Amino acid sequence: MGHVHNGKGAYGRLQKRLDRFPIGAPPAPALYEILKNLYTEEEAEVGARMPIRFTGIGGIARRTGKSPEALRPILHRMADKGLVMDFERGKFQNLLFDDFDRLDHAVLRALTRIVVGLPPVKKALLSQQVHSRSFRALAER
Repeated sequence: MGHVHNGKGAYGRLQKRLDRFPIGAPPAPALYEILKNLYTEEEAEVGARMPIRFTGIGGIARRTGKSPEALRPILHRMADKGLVMDFERGKFQNLLFDDFDRLDHAVLRALTRIVVGLPPVKKALLSQQVHSRSFRALAER
């Protein structure tokens, strides 16, 4: 179990991956213990290779070297724990704006649905006009 405390192995690779985000995750024995409690070694291996942007199971399979069939149960377990999010195409807006009684959520769901459904050329033109990292990420879906 030394690999849990010294930053080597799957948990060390996951820590290094998480440390690339703006908030960071510097190496520390407490962090490795947290990662060990959240992830199995197999999940940590997958998590260390997850792309930052939204991607389908095929993209994750290419990055991890695992088949989609082998990845599916791992990703389901990770989603059940809240470690990854599972989006179905066309349902994205409902997950972001899930209060169906609020008018502002209804408007934002409609706008998100429209943007996600635009052809790539229109998304590119629109993302040049709206300078927002969030919008740019949404337009790249």
